[in-house]
Order: sequence, then structure tokens, then C-alpha cells
Amino acid sequence: MARANVTDGTEFLSAIRDIDDVWGVFALGHDGSLILWDMPACVSDSTLDEVAPRLARLRDVLTDGAADLDFCVIRYLRHKLWLRAAANGMVCVVSSPRASRTALKTAMTMLLGLLPGA
Repeated sequence: MARANVTDGTEFLSAIRDIDDVWGVFALGHDGSLILWDMPACVSDSTLDEVAPRLARLRDVLTDGAADLDFCVIRYLRHKLWLRAAANGMVCVVSSPRASRTALKTAMTMLLGLLPGA
């Protein structure tokens, strides 16, 4: 799978990872393709490639075809999956349950603006 190179975005991924309790972050293109990621070594590229189209379909269901998903948090027992989407793509963050909603929402919005097509 070909991936776009977004140099400003890769630096910003590291900044999101620096937020307390964030374990990983990745970004998808509008079509659900994986374009940026900074995930722990235990999460392989193939796992992300498998998850990416599923998250794109979830976005489509939650937005009923609209471009934007303002903010969505999926809570699991030991972690949270945070989603923020716009017409140009989606940013996804995996964190502990203690991560700051305000910090993540701000950082995810900024990263979304760096994706191609923003």
C-alpha cells in the first residue's frame, strides 16, 4: 500500500505522542488509506492496514455520509480510541483512559489540518 509523505505531520505525530497517557497515533486519508502513524512496535503495519478501512466505514456510519466527525471516543476496558475526521481524512489516537480530552481534541484538530486536501 502506497503512503503519502507528510513531513510536518510526522513531527506533529511525535508531539501528540508526548501528551501524557497517549500510546499511539495514526492518520487515514479520506479513502481510509493509512498515511501517517506513530504506534508502539507491538502494532504492526499490517494490523493498521487491516484496521484503517474498518475505521473509515465506522466514520461513514457515524456521520451518515457527511464529511466531518467532530469527535468520537470508543472506550475499552484498558484504553480509549479517539477519532476526529473531516473531508480530507481522519486522525486516530490510542491512549490510556486517563488521557486529557482537551489536549487530544486540540492536537487532533491541528493534525487534521496538516493532512493532504486540508
